[in-house]
Amino acid sequence: MSRTKLLIHLATLFAAFAVDFSGAISCYSRDKSTGRANGTVSNCTSDSACYRYTADEVSYAGCGTCSAADTRDYNCESCTADYCNTWPPLTGCLYAKGEYRKEKWVKVSCSQASCYQFSYGYGPTIFFFAGCGDCADYGNFDNCKTCATDYCNSAKVLTAEQTNLMLTAAGGLLVMVMQLWGHG
Repeated sequence: MSRTKLLIHLATLFAAFAVDFSGAISCYSRDKSTGRANGTVSNCTSDSACYRYTADEVSYAGCGTCSAADTRDYNCESCTADYCNTWPPLTGCLYAKGEYRKEKWVKVSCSQASCYQFSYGYGPTIFFFAGCGDCADYGNFDNCKTCATDYCNSAKVLTAEQTNLMLTAAGGLLVMVMQLWGHG
């Protein structure tokens, strides 16, 4: 081997050791998993974060940050430490962002140890909100409740005003039905 080729090989070898992997992170990867395992290990050389989310008890994880859609629809969480997107997380919670029909709620897994829920009325419609964490970010809602067991945020939370509104509407409907049947 010529001296020039030897120098080129040595330079290539030294360059491989000189590459800075400080921005790299190691994450678990899962795609459509229903198992309880963390998944496979991925060395994410071009990312500095890991993500994790669930959609109806199917889990996803990998390198990178959460997309806006995954954060909005599935309560995706990003983290920045090696292997921070472990499975299972601490708590299972229901997730709803302004849903008025409970069948639209999604089961998600959370790294926080608690779940929250609250409701908001606009006219005759009541919108429900639920997710991972506590009520600290929702202090404007007096009916926000925090709980700490799996899927504990499944009950509807209503203020007295919203309950009275619903009872008044139901009573009015009953009066109309009775009038239509000739009982009023």
